Amino acid sequence: MPVNRLQFAQLTLLLLALPAQYILTEWYGNRSDSVRARSIQEIIRSLKATAATCKSWIKAVGTYMASGGSFRLDLKKIKKHQKAAKTAPGGESFAKEVFRYEDPSGTGYFSKSITVRSPRPKALKYRVGQVIKHKKYGYRGVIVGWDETCKAPKTWILTMHGNNPAIVKTPHYSILVDKRDRQEIQTTYVAQENIDIVTNIEVQHPGIWDYFDFYDGAQYHMRPAMQELYPLD
Repeated sequence: MPVNRLQFAQLTLLLLALPAQYILTEWYGNRSDSVRARSIQEIIRSLKATAATCKSWIKAVGTYMASGGSFRLDLKKIKKHQKAAKTAPGGESFAKEVFRYEDPSGTGYFSKSITVRSPRPKALKYRVGQVIKHKKYGYRGVIVGWDETCKAPKTWILTMHGNNPAIVKTPHYSILVDKRDRQEIQTTYVAQENIDIVTNIEVQHPGIWDYFDFYDGAQYHMRPAMQELYPLD
């Protein structure tokens, strides 16, 4: 059942009340100064650990309000994705580390540059976290990066774009491809003109939780390190 705005606001307040209740219990339930000090340290660690989730909730609220309350809030699904993110290899996977691993030469090809993408170019239509369908090949995927113009080796550009130099000057997006649509695990690099946005489709790819916390039905929400690289997406 879809939730209305009042129910969503009530749920958010309840979630925010839990840390406050914990703080009060820890502070007044322990009389010893040393125990209180340890409790405060535990609270600080707990708050740091949950900061990413809070940011995701705030962004989710914005998405919900902007959509007029049209998407369905599936709490079980969100919790499932957050659990998957927390148990991903290496714990919190920082975007810069992921990109350095995928691009050890540091060329920054295929949206793997660790340069902060701000401001957003006016020509850019799409953002990190949106689910797409390739207009020509029909596969689905999720955007995990973009470049204002094509940044790839010359041999790749000649192979993929041939005698169409104009397309090289348009935005390109790095896409994690849904494994249901391709037999091999793939990441593609797609020109903006070949993208259609789709919703209510969860992408299946083993690397997805390196970049995102959860999916709300409209888009995937970036992990904190990804948000640092794409602050305006």
